[in-house]
Amino acid sequence: DTSGRIGYTRDFNNDNNITNLSFSWRPNEFSLTSRLDFNDNRGWSAGLLGQISIGSTSNRVFASNQTLVNQGSISAFVYHDRNNNGVFDGSDSPLPGVEVFSTPSIKQATTDGSGVAILPSLAAFKQTDIDINETTLPAPYMIQRNSGVSVRPSPGAIQRLEIPIVVSVEIEGTVRELKDANTSSPLAYVPIEVIDQFGITIKELLSEFDGYYLINNLPPGSYSIRVKQAYLIENGWLTPSPVTIDDTGRDVISGQDIILRKAFNQPGYSASLGEFSSIE
Repeated sequence: DTSGRIGYTRDFNNDNNITNLSFSWRPNEFSLTSRLDFNDNRGWSAGLLGQISIGSTSNRVFASNQTLVNQGSISAFVYHDRNNNGVFDGSDSPLPGVEVFSTPSIKQATTDGSGVAILPSLAAFKQTDIDINETTLPAPYMIQRNSGVSVRPSPGAIQRLEIPIVVSVEIEGTVRELKDANTSSPLAYVPIEVIDQFGITIKELLSEFDGYYLINNLPPGSYSIRVKQAYLIENGWLTPSPVTIDDTGRDVISGQDIILRKAFNQPGYSASLGEFSSIE
């Protein structure tokens, strides 16, 4: 990040002209500013100002071009959570080259070979969201295990965060209408909900024109897939049992069909055997 500035001031009272030229260079690690002035009365003058702040974590030293004393810093550790338990253990591995960023304090950094990215000089005590750019993950089917983290940086402190990454799950199937015991047909544009293990609706979608639906970018876990209740009531469908998913061992879970039906009208006969009353 570089910038330059040219200034001119005319002092009519003292019949004096002042011209100045400044140039700033601000890479992430330090800042350097040079200044050159010419004053009709004093002649030439020059100045050079540099600033650097040094911080350290348990395994690395980092520098910033802004002060670290009155602001907070984040050390984010990004890793492949192979067993999906939210803890770095076993065969889990760090992920280098992942972009980590903060908002609304706009900072970004890329994880190093040990999976760590440092976001220095964040506004102290201000709610700050920490997230990753998922396009920088090593595979397109990888996602965060959890949503982004919100923190309040403390002045002069370095907070450590762990960001586990998992292989996402895809669930696919077809919504069909059961017309009778032996016949079914696809249903288009049926509203579908995905419910997590806590009963929270995390995704909503419509089946395609041929009844097909695809749910992607889900972290491994337990889910229920159901048709919206309001749609069932409005169209006179019986409420089917939800499709339940409890499988963390597969990346694609196919054949999760949703079958809707209305009450069947079965032909039949009735007979009256007449009426009688007793006579005393």
